[in-house]
Amino acid sequence: MDRTESRRKRRLGWSAEGLEPRKLLSASPLGRRAAAQVALPGDLGVPTKHEAARRTFTANFVGPYTVGPGRTTGQALVVSAIGGGTSNRFLHGDVQLATFTPVDPAQPVTGTAALYDKNASNTGSILVLDLTGERPANPASPPTKFTWTVDSSSGGAFGGSNGQGTLEIRYARGGKVPARATQAGRAFIIFRGQLNTNGVQDILRLG
Repeated sequence: MDRTESRRKRRLGWSAEGLEPRKLLSASPLGRRAAAQVALPGDLGVPTKHEAARRTFTANFVGPYTVGPGRTTGQALVVSAIGGGTSNRFLHGDVQLATFTPVDPAQPVTGTAALYDKNASNTGSILVLDLTGERPANPASPPTKFTWTVDSSSGGAFGGSNGQGTLEIRYARGGKVPARATQAGRAFIIFRGQLNTNGVQDILRLG
């Protein structure tokens, strides 16, 4: 065996190589594992594993969005989005969302999201979420990360519910920009967290 053939065989053999270090993505304390340790208002103690699983809430929507100037002198930026999607609480639904970036850099981004269940038997079921967001480094950019809590104006199957979680919005710019808007495209809207409802549906899910 000559040296060339020996080197070729060594290259074809298995070998272990070190991997470059990677930082873990930041995660919300309301992730699936941590959710079991989070008590909601009115809880007596920490939820059991079964109860934490029952409260798990996810919802994903896709639809058009626009970014434009504020509606008041105290607002620097307004993002509006609508979309269709699904959730582990309903098969088909819609979302209407608006966020407001204040002129004052010391103030947080705020907003509201309304999630509608399109199931015929749940007509009138609406989940309203109050949003608080992180300000982007670029004040002209739409915000992408929020926390949410359930608003008392929720109704139908979501009446009297409470909960909290995170919202992530990913933006894909494109298409025609409406008059007065500065940006437009498609938004990918992702809700995660805990949602505790007290309706008949939850009683039936206890088994």
